[in-house]
Amino acid sequence: MKKSLLLLVFLFLFSCSKKEINDNGITYDFTLENFIENYDPDEIITNSILEKLDKQQLRIIRNSIFAKHGYIFKSSDLQDYFSKISWYNGTKANVDNELTEIDKLNIQNIISYENNPENKEAAPLVSVDSIPVVTQYGNSFNDLNVIAEYLRAVNASQENPISLKLNISLGTMTDTDSNWRRLLKILDDAGKYVALDLSSCPISGRDFNPISSVQTGKWFIVSLILPDVAKNIPNGTVRASMFNYFDNLKTLSAKEITTIGMNVFDACLNLNVSFPSITNIAENNFAGCTGLVSVNFPGVIDIGKGAFAGCISLSRVIFPTATTIGENAFQGCTSLIYVSFPKVVLISQDVFADCSSLSSVVFPTATTIGENAFQGCTSLTNVSFPKVVLIGQDVFADCTSLSSAVFPVTLTIGINAFKGCTNLAFISFPAATTICAGAFESCGNLINVSFPVVTTIEGSTSSPSTYGRYNGYGGAFQDCTSLKRVSFPATTIIGGSSFLYCTSLNDISFPVVITIGENAFQSCSSLTNIHFPSAIEIGRLAFADCTALASVNFPEARYFTQYFPYDPYGGRFGTLRYPYGYSTVFQNCNNLISVTLGEHYDYQYSFGLPDNLNNAYRERGAGTYTRSIESNSWTKK
Repeated sequence: MKKSLLLLVFLFLFSCSKKEINDNGITYDFTLENFIENYDPDEIITNSILEKLDKQQLRIIRNSIFAKHGYIFKSSDLQDYFSKISWYNGTKANVDNELTEIDKLNIQNIISYENNPENKEAAPLVSVDSIPVVTQYGNSFNDLNVIAEYLRAVNASQENPISLKLNISLGTMTDTDSNWRRLLKILDDAGKYVALDLSSCPISGRDFNPISSVQTGKWFIVSLILPDVAKNIPNGTVRASMFNYFDNLKTLSAKEITTIGMNVFDACLNLNVSFPSITNIAENNFAGCTGLVSVNFPGVIDIGKGAFAGCISLSRVIFPTATTIGENAFQGCTSLIYVSFPKVVLISQDVFADCSSLSSVVFPTATTIGENAFQGCTSLTNVSFPKVVLIGQDVFADCTSLSSAVFPVTLTIGINAFKGCTNLAFISFPAATTICAGAFESCGNLINVSFPVVTTIEGSTSSPSTYGRYNGYGGAFQDCTSLKRVSFPATTIIGGSSFLYCTSLNDISFPVVITIGENAFQSCSSLTNIHFPSAIEIGRLAFADCTALASVNFPEARYFTQYFPYDPYGGRFGTLRYPYGYSTVFQNCNNLISVTLGEHYDYQYSFGLPDNLNNAYRERGAGTYTRSIESNSWTKK
């Protein structure tokens, strides 16, 4: 007849031979023989018993389990102790294979008490010759009833969960009587946090479906390893993600999962995931997973549209094999600091837009960056893309911390590509041939720029509205208020508004420019002398409000054009080369005193210069004309 272990320990603590002193000051000579002799290998030793014992007593009780199976102790003190007990018969050097599941659980629990620094009185710690190897997932359970008993007997917390490695068929997980449902019920009843390893558990089919509608027990799962036989995680729903109610799940891994559906992890609050076998991450797979902290996908090739959008806790991502990133894939990941994609060729639009903490990016093989890809990445400080050929529209717009940009092979810099990068001080584009409208607009920290092979600076798309205002994109360097020196040795076209409001600009070099667009240098109030040896056509207001401008030289100029509020012949807006205009190329350049015009100047169809200068040219021809400030008249030198 089995005796209660609690009673045995009680008898053990109060047997009468005097040697040790208990908490009440009475001395006793404790003997463990009754307790050890009546140890039941099918019964868990409860915490209420173990917490009353000191380390020496715990050590003897633990080793008595090995003694019951005939283990020969290597420690002399243990061998001496058990050899005096009548039932002990030490004949075996190893008894690990004879230990029952309950034996293993009791041993592991006793060890946890022995190693507790708060345990009573120092004593020799555990003897290594009689401890089975116990790792985090070292013991495997194949009986749910044993698990239930074990969970009732041991302590746990979120920070120190109970490690459970199972070898139990979970069956058809969605069935009401499946072992998966039974396991969840056991966890709920025990109320203990667990690190659950299901890698050895068979399941019916290939889908791991934890049942999004079931709440029971999931709260207590802190870590989860999915079955190796599972290949897929099916779709959840907008209302109930597949891992709904796993509120405390911190780590999730699956060795063989190859497919993850949509709306799977939306409800997880602080999750780290690892899926080494996945090659494709589907559209919106992890979108809105606000608790996703880290991801590990070493084999992924394609990342779908919006895959991680809105994952505001995600801090670092490394995808060593990915070649494609879909649109919006990481948009709004506001905690993302570092990204590395060593094999990606195409960075799609909006991929990292509004990732406000992103400070470092690595894309050594990317050739194209889509629109808005890094827009609003306000912590990004330096970017270098050694193979990018095309930078799309608004790619780095409003990256207010960006200080340097290096693109050695880029050919085209898109519309508004760096607009609003107010801290940008250094740029290198040695191969660029085209700069689009607004590309560096409002980059207020730029001082010197040089583009050795750029042929075209595209103009502003602004056009007069019926109310006299302008709509569309700004000039390529518009509002770069610190810009002082620019060099464009190969440029033939300067588009409209290209350097509008560059108030510090005082040194410009455009030796082969043919066309200068409207408003191109308007309000460049530090310009004093300009020379365009090849310019043929100069647009309206091109140098208007350049208040310090004193000398201009256009030896090849043919037309100085102006904008007309209406076309008397067609009723549309446009830049015309015939009368009825009102604004000049050098409007409000009140200090202009020297203008050099060549023999090709067409004074009959060029109304962008003051009338009295045109009249003087008509009479005197090519040459340098100087203005008398007192009389405002022009005379040829």
